[in-house]
Amino acid sequence: MLVFLVSAVALVCGASAFVREEKIWIEADGATIEETFRPDFWTRAEVVFRYGGDYKRFCESEYSGNNEECLRRLNKDFYDRLLSLCDRLEIDPVEPETTFSKEGFSYAEGIPGRKVDRERFFADAVSALSSKNVVAVCFLPVKPKNTVDDLREKTRRVSSFSTDYSTSATGRKTNVAVACDRIDGTTVLPGERFSFNETVGERAEKNGFKKAKIIVDGEFVDGIGGGVCQVSTTLFDAWMLAGLGAERAAAHSLPVSYVAPSMDAMVSSSSDLVLVNDRKTPVYLRARADGNRIVVEVFGEPLSYEVKLRSVTEKILPAGYVEKYLDLDWAEEETERIVKAGKDGRISVCYRDYYDGGKLVKSEFLRRNVYKPQDGERAKRKDVKKPTEDPSAFFLLSSITPW
Repeated sequence: MLVFLVSAVALVCGASAFVREEKIWIEADGATIEETFRPDFWTRAEVVFRYGGDYKRFCESEYSGNNEECLRRLNKDFYDRLLSLCDRLEIDPVEPETTFSKEGFSYAEGIPGRKVDRERFFADAVSALSSKNVVAVCFLPVKPKNTVDDLREKTRRVSSFSTDYSTSATGRKTNVAVACDRIDGTTVLPGERFSFNETVGERAEKNGFKKAKIIVDGEFVDGIGGGVCQVSTTLFDAWMLAGLGAERAAAHSLPVSYVAPSMDAMVSSSSDLVLVNDRKTPVYLRARADGNRIVVEVFGEPLSYEVKLRSVTEKILPAGYVEKYLDLDWAEEETERIVKAGKDGRISVCYRDYYDGGKLVKSEFLRRNVYKPQDGERAKRKDVKKPTEDPSAFFLLSSITPW
């Protein structure tokens, strides 16, 4: 019957009455946008004859009130344009930001974004097809995922390590200060590697470094940049205490005085200290030298456990003594004297221990190192002669005629 009536009306009024353009006006950000579409003949006829031209009733009956699906079925191109408009009007929130430098941390607040209330927008669009009312786009606020308080929580001090260099010579103290200044304020992103040599730069006078004692082939000699190894060592131990990883860390050939065995990190033009941020959040470094102590601090997301480093000596390698006959200011009864004390070497191991509530829950082997012994010198008195044979006995023996 409906088909008959539609056909009759179409003949009388003309089919164009049922295929006219439908039009809505959308108001957003102070501008009005016109959107149109042409429904197919049978859909328009159904809306007119069954629902009195009311698209809202049509949607509730035919699509159970699913306005978005109704618009998509009415005209896919029209629906896609509405979706595209929603996408253009929406603004992503700006996340709060952490800035880190030698001056420390600063934080910028996030900026909320917005999204279109799409459920309301599509419902108003369906109604406007019949009412011809303007569709005012309504927005819902979108908060940033993080807050400044969240960032502060991820930039807490995780570990700290310090060593004493108060008795160092002026040149060595200068080198320590230069190296610390180059490291201070560094950010190491997740998965990133930190190279000590790349960060601190070449140890040369043109880069601000001075002459001081360095270790070369098991001997203390003068060289440019002496003292920098104490900075790399302090950094290495602070990094290990933060539970982080290392790709390359070499020990000295001789024990050093400022840390326990196997806790040092030697650097040179051919040996680098390479650390790895194997966490999912950034790591931040502070390094300071006040003339007495070097302090390196690691900041980032706090650990759920406490970390300690433990040095264990597995074997002592005794030092020997080289004997020399010297003309010294000897006491009357003195025949020998230690003029340079030997220093024992050792084989040592470093472990990283993890504690939870004061209880040891895991012990991790880090490295095993061999430190050479340093031979000492023992002086002997020159005028102490070795015992010789009796000349007369030699004469007598030489006068005897063999058988």
